[in-house]
Amino acid sequence: TYGTSGSIQLKTSDGNSGVGGDIVLKVGAGNSGKGGQVLIEAGTTSEAVNPAALGGDIYLRGGNSSSENGGTLYLVSGHSNAKNGGNLDLNAGTGNIVMKSATVDITGNTDMSGT
Repeated sequence: TYGTSGSIQLKTSDGNSGVGGDIVLKVGAGNSGKGGQVLIEAGTTSEAVNPAALGGDIYLRGGNSSSENGGTLYLVSGHSNAKNGGNLDLNAGTGNIVMKSATVDITGNTDMSGT
């Protein structure tokens, strides 16, 4: 069909004299196999001639503060007691990876080979 599709908003209420509510999205653990996965995927477009027909974006954003530090964005891969922990893969496809910060600290075994 033509036009804009609907939206879904998942939200908690604002804190009146305290903290705001949390949202936890969690899938089940595997008993003898792989644990469940979470996929968040932005919309695609099939429009071939409209230069404004871009694929949808995904924003993950820490909270703002008017008087203290802003919220931290944590991307943490899985841990293993027996083997290597999970990787953290940043893959921009044919795009660029842009990092903007006051400081950037990179530690551990890093591979910046561009492959």
